[in-house]
Amino acid sequence: MLAFWIIRYTGARRGEVARRFADDDRGLKWKHIDWINRTLRLYGKGKEILVPIHQKLYEILLDKRNELSADFDPDDHIIKYIKDTISTYFRRAMNKAGIDKPGAVHILRHTAATALLEAGANLREVQEFLGHSKVTTTEIYTHVVKEKLQNAVQRAFN
Repeated sequence: MLAFWIIRYTGARRGEVARRFADDDRGLKWKHIDWINRTLRLYGKGKEILVPIHQKLYEILLDKRNELSADFDPDDHIIKYIKDTISTYFRRAMNKAGIDKPGAVHILRHTAATALLEAGANLREVQEFLGHSKVTTTEIYTHVVKEKLQNAVQRAFN
């Protein structure tokens, strides 16, 4: 599902990608993509954040836009579902994959943050990427860095 790719590669919340209810005008629209600068504008929690678009996501979005061709309208929502439907589909995908653990689509946001830290981004960069107001909110991801450091120490001195 396209929503999963967007959340995974942008760290978006499901409410930033999808509408909250059927008649809601909020949510990610095609006009929120800057194709030239390869950025995406996300709106949520009372603020706007600009997120770089990874090459893989860029290609997925471009393919989807080209697929729409004559039906393409920049004011259309990219994700037609409401956010609760995305959660339902995510749960179904987990079940189909045989994953019998608790988890919600929000795990993809955590996966994006973790991937950034593992790639060498600092906490301030991850804070900006996720749109957190306070760095203390972002600090929940530091356990990953500590584990990585511990493993690096073990490898370096063995």
